[in-house]
Order: sequence, then C-alpha cells, then structure tokens
Amino acid sequence: MKFFSQFLITGMLACSLQLFFPWWALVGVAFVVGLFYSYRHSFSSFLAGFLAGGLLWSGYALYLNWLNMGVLAGRMGDLFQGIGSTGILIATALIAGIMCGLGALTGSLLRRTIFPPKDLDAVQS
Repeated sequence: MKFFSQFLITGMLACSLQLFFPWWALVGVAFVVGLFYSYRHSFSSFLAGFLAGGLLWSGYALYLNWLNMGVLAGRMGDLFQGIGSTGILIATALIAGIMCGLGALTGSLLRRTIFPPKDLDAVQS
C-alpha cells in the first residue's frame, strides 16, 4: 500500500507542478515524496518514482504525438539514426523514469541517513 500511495502522490504532484515549473521539477517532487516513505530496501522507492515519472511522461508524450499525428516524434526519430516515433516515446519514458526514480531513491536514502533504522539487521542488508 505504501508503494502505491508513493507512486500515486508522486504522479499527481508531478503532473500538477509540471504545468508551472520546468521539466526538472519532476526530480524535486520525487525527492520530497521519497523523504516521507521508508522501505526496508530502497529499490522500492526507486521503482515507485521510476514508474510514476515514466508513466507520466510517456502518457504526455503519447498525447502530444496524437495531437500532431506523429509528425514531430517521427522527425525527432529521424534525427537519432532513424529510430522512429516509437523509439522516441520509449526513450522519453526511460529518461523521465530514471530521473524520477533517482530523485525518489535520493530522498529515501537521505531519510535513512537522518533517521537510521532501529533494527541493526536492516542496516546490514
């Protein structure tokens, strides 16, 4: 349940703040949300951020691609060795997912640094 709520809050906040702030605000949102969620393994926080950012940007890229009938993504794909519009959409989702995932991971690890787990086995693993 924590994973889904982190995913949902990151996605909704990033979607609303992207209207007013530059593209890199996505990382800040994932960082702040990652501070509030504690997991035994930090990969869960990375995965929640990765999925939220990747799905947000891929959905928006698909919407923009649909609006201009695939012309822009096709031309951008031609610039990158002819990978096509599908390759551009996948690259967009991966870039956003990695950025957002690393932001969430950084927030989660900062929380673990400031408030270390009380269980010593959690630190060892």
